[in-house]
Formats: sequence, structure tokens, C-alpha cells
Amino acid sequence: MSSRRESRSTTSHPSAATGHLAELQALTSHRDCPICVPVQDLTLAAKAFADPTRVRVLAALRPGELCVCELADSLTVTQSTLSTHLRVIRDAGLVSARKQGKWMYYAIAPGAGRLVAMLFDYFAVSLKQDKALVKDGQRLQRRLAMRDHGACCVGFADSKKKCRQL
Repeated sequence: MSSRRESRSTTSHPSAATGHLAELQALTSHRDCPICVPVQDLTLAAKAFADPTRVRVLAALRPGELCVCELADSLTVTQSTLSTHLRVIRDAGLVSARKQGKWMYYAIAPGAGRLVAMLFDYFAVSLKQDKALVKDGQRLQRRLAMRDHGACCVGFADSKKKCRQL
């Protein structure tokens, strides 16, 4: 397995592997580095990236903050399933959450942005060809077009706010 990983990093993404390795070493050379953490924290982050649905969640959040219903609709998963995956990603410190009224919004955590970007950049070639991620992106664009003044307005029947009609 390690020889496959080594050949992948030297043949598929030679400059990316070298550049990202140097950046990771630079990031981890500081005592106060947010990703210089005990093994338990590393395993939590690895667990967050080890599931395809969680990778899809992180991919959807890369451009910016989304509410739970926007994520659920874009990824075509139930709120219950999404909640389970978001808990794993939050436990790893990769996303932050805030509540605005009845709406719960998630975003890539400020301290995790570089790490998430590095991993997505490293695998960019294969991720761009992933059919699920492409469809997620298309559904997300349609869902974001329903926002009202940049905020989610779908999901609660008792909301007095009306979404723009497309």
C-alpha cells in the first residue's frame, strides 16, 4: 500500500506532492501550530476525511458558509444523516457552526482552511472527475439561487420570509 501511495505522489502529482509536503512541514514546524496536535486529534481529522459523504460535505463548504438544509438538499441526504457526519467533522475541528434564528450555518473552521485546501488541491484531478461531487455542485448552485439577501429562506413552514421565485 505504501508503494502505491509513493508512486501516486511521485507520478500523478509530483509538484503538488513536493509543494504540499514543504507547506505541511512549514505549518508543523511552529510550536503554536493549530495542526501540531496529539495523535488523537490527527485520527479525528483522518476519520473526517475517511468517508465519502464527509468529503462531499467539506467540498460543499469550501466556497463558504451553508445552512443545514442547503447542505442536505445539495447532497441529497437526510438531516439526520447529515447531522451525524457534521458531528464527526466538528469533532475533528474542521468546521465551525453558528446559529442564526432557527437556522444552523456551517463553514470550514478558520484554523482548518489551509489543511482542507491542501488535501483538496492534492487530489484535485480525481475530485474534478468525481460524478457525485459534480452533481452536488450543480444542486448547490440551484439551491443557493433561492437565497434571500444571502440567507437561507427554505426549510421552515412557519417562516414569514418568502424566497425569491425563480
